Amino acid sequence: EKSGIGKKISIPSSSLIAQSEIVEKTTRNKDDLNQIMKSCALNYQKKRLNEAKKYCKIALKRIEELKGINHPEVADMLDYIALISLHTFRWDQIDKDVLKSVESYYNRSLRIRQNAGQILKMASSYQVLGYVYSKQGHFRKAEISVLKALKIRESKLDQYDKDLQHTILSLATIYTNLGDYKKAKDLSIRSLEISRSR
Repeated sequence: EKSGIGKKISIPSSSLIAQSEIVEKTTRNKDDLNQIMKSCALNYQKKRLNEAKKYCKIALKRIEELKGINHPEVADMLDYIALISLHTFRWDQIDKDVLKSVESYYNRSLRIRQNAGQILKMASSYQVLGYVYSKQGHFRKAEISVLKALKIRESKLDQYDKDLQHTILSLATIYTNLGDYKKAKDLSIRSLEISRSR
């Protein structure tokens, strides 16, 4: 059976809590938004994912109203909603509408981050999009997305960085699924060299 691209995706609940603290420090009329963010984080922490998603969507609307639709914090919320959607998703019963919405969240997030110059965060979004495409068996689309992540991480990170290594391994898995075993082998060797150098 063809596999995905490895590493399980997740959002540390501390990230959502940290986001609520950023909101608290930087947003006027912030009390209700801060409480919504904390509700999102608490529900996620307790694995009440549908509730977490509901509160994150409410937070997204409030941030758009308070800071504008192209603010980087909007991109953060889009990413959180997309990841929570993936956590509630059953890959044995693929719902194409859900996957389209996840792709839409990430594509909008990528546009915002590009305009804001948040290049490394773009790499993370490309990486997860590659995961989504790969899980559906769309390995060419996965290749394109993860190659974009690789290009960014190669230009911005240390050559022995663990995130760079993860991207290299993801791409190796994609090439294995595509039957391009030489590229897969070369990338696997490169990943191994990174492990030995750390």
